Parts: sequence; structure tokens; C-alpha cells
Amino acid sequence: MNHSLTNLWAVLVACRIIWTLWPQQGYIHPDEFFQSTEIVVGDILNLDVERTWEFNSTQPLRSIFFLHLIYGLPVRLLAFLQKLGLFEISPYLLIIVPRLAITALMFTVDAVLWKSSKCLGIKPWFSLCLYASSYVTLTYLTRTLSNTIECLLFAIILYIVLPKFGAAYGSLSSSRRSRKRQKKNEEQQSPASVVDNSASAKGNKKAATSAKSANAVAAASSSAASAPGKSGKGKQKGKKTKTNPGSNTAPHGQQQQQKQKQQKQQQQKQQQHQKQQQQQKQQQQQKQQQKHSQKQQKQQHQQQQHHHQQQQQVLNSQKPHQTFSETDFVKTELFVLACCTVAGTFNRPTFPVFAVAPILAWFYCTSCTKPATLVKNIALFALFSLPVCVVFVCVDTFYYRISPTDFFNALDSCMHVGGPAGATLCAWRVLASHVTVTPFNFLLYNTQVTNLAEHGLHPSYLHVLINMPLLYHILYILFFYNIYQCFSQTAKLLIPSCVLSLFIVVPVTILSIFPHQEPRFLVPLLPLLVLIGAQVIEQCKWKFALHLSCTWVVANLVLALFYGFLHQGGVIPSLMSAKYNQISPPLDSTGISAPCGSSSSRQDHLVFYHTYMVPKHLLLNRHDNITLVTHDLKGGAMPLLTDLLHKLLSDNNNNDNENPLVPGACSVRVVLPATIADAFKRAQQCGVQYLCNEERWFAPHLSLEDPPLRLFGRTSSDGDLWTGWSLGSVFKDLHLKMFQIKKIML
Repeated sequence: MNHSLTNLWAVLVACRIIWTLWPQQGYIHPDEFFQSTEIVVGDILNLDVERTWEFNSTQPLRSIFFLHLIYGLPVRLLAFLQKLGLFEISPYLLIIVPRLAITALMFTVDAVLWKSSKCLGIKPWFSLCLYASSYVTLTYLTRTLSNTIECLLFAIILYIVLPKFGAAYGSLSSSRRSRKRQKKNEEQQSPASVVDNSASAKGNKKAATSAKSANAVAAASSSAASAPGKSGKGKQKGKKTKTNPGSNTAPHGQQQQQKQKQQKQQQQKQQQHQKQQQQQKQQQQQKQQQKHSQKQQKQQHQQQQHHHQQQQQVLNSQKPHQTFSETDFVKTELFVLACCTVAGTFNRPTFPVFAVAPILAWFYCTSCTKPATLVKNIALFALFSLPVCVVFVCVDTFYYRISPTDFFNALDSCMHVGGPAGATLCAWRVLASHVTVTPFNFLLYNTQVTNLAEHGLHPSYLHVLINMPLLYHILYILFFYNIYQCFSQTAKLLIPSCVLSLFIVVPVTILSIFPHQEPRFLVPLLPLLVLIGAQVIEQCKWKFALHLSCTWVVANLVLALFYGFLHQGGVIPSLMSAKYNQISPPLDSTGISAPCGSSSSRQDHLVFYHTYMVPKHLLLNRHDNITLVTHDLKGGAMPLLTDLLHKLLSDNNNNDNENPLVPGACSVRVVLPATIADAFKRAQQCGVQYLCNEERWFAPHLSLEDPPLRLFGRTSSDGDLWTGWSLGSVFKDLHLKMFQIKKIML
């Protein structure tokens, strides 16, 4: 079983890597680019990118440290190899390399699940297969989302906390295994006892037969002894007709009775002796069994001690000059917990919501009976957190506000102002005016409901009823079953799994308070739900577990294809196609043209309508040489698109001073979903004012904002646009269309 699960996990890992290299053309959320690679690639390669409001220099909300640490290193490696002339950086590499970096880091979660499963008594390979087959692992955890880093840091905290609970309270699986071991020992001992009982039964039978034979021999001897007397009496009677009847018969009868009594006593003694021998044999056999079981226990204990000694020897061989005490390990764990908590908070300020319950559990396991130790550990945790906070604050300050040289020059100038008091006041002013604490800015921004309303307000039950089932489906059901078990009579045996459920309930409850809720906010809970699901499935019967596994596979396969390829799947391929096939066509002899400026100022324009935001770093436009300009109209109204096309295709483009990117337009292309293509043609009067050539289409592409309404048999307000139900027409709508727009010269 373990061998087959190992092979299955290896296959799933290979699929994860291939899935990342393909690459996935699905587009989960704009933040997978605009909170990571869009900023980092623009900084390193000096490209024209879209810096969102979260990275402005006045009040930034996102820390830059982790982004340059995780994604900046591979991008710098690409830039270095390009300078060596080994290859040219392409949009494909800018997508794949950062994703490979985060995918490699996320294998840490596999290691965490392996150790945690062993500590909690769960089959580790089964947990790994559940994790590797989840569509969340294949999609969210292979993308450059901040939630992916959050899941990584949360898994490291679980790596430290869960072994404490496994050692302190055991697990349901361990108790089941101990019961199974007892049954096996009883089964191993029962054949010996059966043999002993059969042997004793045989001994009793032999004793009974020997007693019967002894009685028969005694009866025969008594009959032989009485036979001569009778014959003598007969002879005497034949010789003497008159005799005295009481003279000789009485003494002879008494002798026979005495002999019979003696024989019975001897038989009873023999039987008692045989019984005593049998009892002694049984006692000896029981003693031998006890000795055998004691020997087995001693051997097991010795094997455990030997294994523990070997582990200690390995640790000592790895660190021959260091001897770690228990307090040293506690300090090391505290340092790791502090680093992960601070780093997670600067990565996403909601990270403490996930970390608070496991960290409190760690404090409880290490110092629940010693208040002084608890206070000491809390003080050490705060002490270890402080320098990490300083590092993040310094990096963000030097990136957003002021360079290190200017900052230290300003502090140096304060040393010559009005003595020590004046110098101190000047230094504080410099710090207050330049220091940037991004988590604090994040909290200030998100405490205002008006700011959250721009991103969407959701009901408080959305996480519980929609987002959790969407992400975890079967695991979410097993999570509720585990909660039900925690309130049952066997709750004492379920302390670790109940604690795992508590680690899930706390963050989901707190995050449900905030009015803006998205499924990706709950991605860090995947390792906990995998552990709970694996433990519950192990308790199920084989047939039911098989049905659960089949449902799990089908659900994850469908969702992986949806988020990996279908959802907004045409945006990235259309952008890469426009970059690779960038053409600036000359004037057409038929009178249809797109006006162009000089050859040095030629620019192709790409207009995206009703799609997700376009990651501009994939176009590789340098600041001093922008050849392909993108216009992102998001979900704007159709008149907005009409006005933009009129401006781009007007005759006096070179005199337009409002938009410096418009002069010199050579070609204009519009990219939009196929579901609104007909409405676009009618609104732009294609064939009358403009010529709309359908160049290419990119499939699959599904926009939930503009779904194929033919599937539901609905009719659009524009007339007969959506009339008729046809499965073929639905598939025709699952793509993104690119039109080349040219103005008809009258």
C-alpha cells in the first residue's frame, strides 16, 4: 500500500512540475502579477509596467522585501545570463521562472505534511497524495500570489507546533494502533494456550484411562484371590455334609474389604498425584509465556532505545562540537516562530489571524505548568521579533521613500544641530518623515469601508458557505465530521484533531468579520484540512473511502482545468501573440489605413476590453522605447471604447497632447470576449466607419463577467443576440477575439 502511494505521489509531483512548465494560461486573479512579478521585473529590467496603488511611494501597502527575495533572484539570474549572450529574455521565461521558484519553495509544505503526519499517527504518503492531488496545490500554490507565500510561512509554523501536540497528547491513530498491537499479541499468544489446553486435556484422558486400567487390574486380582477359597469350600462341603456356617467365612470377607479399600486409596492417591503434576505443568507453561512476553517487551524497549541512540548519534555526528539542551531547542523554535510571524505579517498583514492559534498552542505545550517559563518565552518571542521588524522596515523605507545614502546624510546633518537635544529631535523628525511601515498603512486603508467598497463588499457568511466549499469541497465536509467527533464521547482520544479544527475555526471566523472576502484568502488552511481529511478517511470503511477518493479526483480535475486553462485563459496568450507578431503595416492602396507617424515614433496599440488587467511587463517595453502600448478599459461601457478608438484612429494623432502615447499609432487592435463581439461590431459601425478584421481568436477563454448566456437560453437586451440554445454556439463563445481596426478613408 505504501509503495503504491509513493508511486502515486511521485506521479503527482511530476504533473505539478509539468503543469507549471506548460504553462497554465488560466488567469486566477490580477494580484498574481500586479502584487509580485509586475513590480519586480519592472525594477530589475527597467521596463514600462503598471504600478498599482498598493506600491505608491506616499503610502505603500505592500512590503517589497519578500518580492525581491523570492522573485527577484531568478529574474536577476535571467538578466545576468542575457548579458552573457546565452539567450534572450522572452515573455514565456518571465512567466515560467518566477512560478518555478515559488513551486520549488512550496515543496516545503510536502515536508511539513510528512513530519506532521508521522507525529499525529497518520499515514504520511496518504496525506502527501491528498495534498498533491488538490487543485489548490496545482493552481494557487504554483502562482506568484502573496497567499502562496502566506501558506508557506504558515506551514513552517505548523512544522514546529504540531509535533509538540503529537508528543504531548498522542493521537487517535496511535491509540487505534496500540489496540491493534494488543490484539496481535493476543492472537500470537492464543495458539500456544490452545496447544497447552489440548495437552492438558490429553493428559487428563491418559490419567483416566490409566485409572480405569488400574481398577481393572485390582478387580482381576481380587477375583483371583477369592477363587481358591471358594473351591476349597466346595471340596470341604463335598467331604463334610455337616459344618458350622459362621466359623470361617467372616474373617475372609473382612480381608477382601480391606484390600479393596487399600486399592481405592492407592487409586485416589495416584489421581491426586497426576492432578498435581498437571497443575505444575500448567503453572510452568504460564510462567514460560510470561517470561516470553516479558522478553518481547524488553526487546521492543531495547530496540526503541537503540533507535533513539542512533538518532542522537546522527545528530551528534552532524554537530560534533555542539550539545543542544532542551532550552536551546526552545529558543531555536521561538526564533523561527518569531521570524515567520513577522515575515508573514509584512507579506500579508492578515497573517497573524492564522498564526495566533498555533503559537498560543505552542506556548501552552512548552510552559503550561510554569508561569515563569511562559513569561520568559513570551519575552524571548518579542525580543526575536524586533530585529526582524527593523530589517523589513529599513528595506521598505529605502525602497519607497529615500535612498540609504540620503538617509544617513540627513542623520549626519542632524549631528550639527543645536547640541544633543537638537540632534535627537532632528533625527526623530527624519525618521518620522521617511520611515515606512507597510502593515500599518494596510490596516489604515482596510479599516475604511469606502476603500473596501471599491474592491467589492461581501456578506459575512461568504467564506463559510461559498469560499471554503469552493476551495476544499470534500475536505470541508470531512472537517465538519471531525468537529462532530470532537463533541462525541471519544473526544479525549481526538485532542490533536480537535486542535487542528480549532486552528481552522479561528482564522475563518476572524476573516469573516471583514466585508471583503475572496477564496484565495483561505489558501493557507490547505495543510490543516489535508491532515484532518487523511485522519478521517483512515477511519472510514474501504468502500466509502473509495467513493470519497473518486469524488475528490473528479472535483479537483474539473476545478484544475477551470482555473488552470479556462478562466480568463485567452488574456496571456493574446498578449504574447501581440508581442511576437508585432507588425506596423504601411498605408493600404485601397484607401483603408491606420495613420502612422515617423518610423522612430511608431507604436502599435492593443486595447483590452472586458478582461482582467494586462501584465505589461510581458511586452518587454523599455521606458525609452515603447513600441506596443496597451489600453486596459476593464469592464467599462461601450462608449468608452468608441471614444478611445476615435482618438487613436483620428487624422490629427500627431497633434494630440492629452495622451503622449497616441502619436504615431501604426495599428490598433481590440481584444474582447466572443460573447460581446457582435455588440462591439454594431456599436462601432464596422463596415461603415471602421473596418474590423477578425485576426485571431484565443481559446479556451471564459469570463464570468460575460458568460456565454446561450447556455441558459437567455436573450440579451440588444435584440436577438442570445436567442437560440446550441451547445456548439456555447463552445464558440468560449474564446477571446482579436480585431484589427482600420478607419475607412472617405
